[in-house]
Amino acid sequence: MDEGWVAGILHLAFGAVGFACLAAATFALAAWARERQERAWMGLSRLAGTLVLLAFVTGGALASMTAGVALLWLAVVTGWAWLAAASVHLYRTVPHPDAHRRAPGDL
Repeated sequence: MDEGWVAGILHLAFGAVGFACLAAATFALAAWARERQERAWMGLSRLAGTLVLLAFVTGGALASMTAGVALLWLAVVTGWAWLAAASVHLYRTVPHPDAHRRAPGDL
C-alpha cells in the first residue's frame, strides 16, 4: 500500500498552519499601518494577506492540477515578497533599540 498520500496530506495541513500565520502577520501589519496612517502599507498588506489565503486555499483544493500548483506557487511568492518588503520597511521605520547608545555617524 502506498503511504505517500499521508505525507501529502500532512504537508498540506502543516502548510495551512504556516500560511494562516503568514496571512495573520499581513493583517497585523495592516492594522499597525492603519494606526500610523500609512495607507499604502495598509492596502498592500491587506492585499498580500488576501492573495496568500485565496491562492493557498484554491491551490490546495486544485493541487492535483497544474492551475492548483501555480496558485500554490503564487501564495509562496506573494508571501515571501511581502515578508521581504515588510522587513525592509520595518527596519527603516522602527528605531533600533540601541540607537540612544550610538555616537552620531556610527553604523
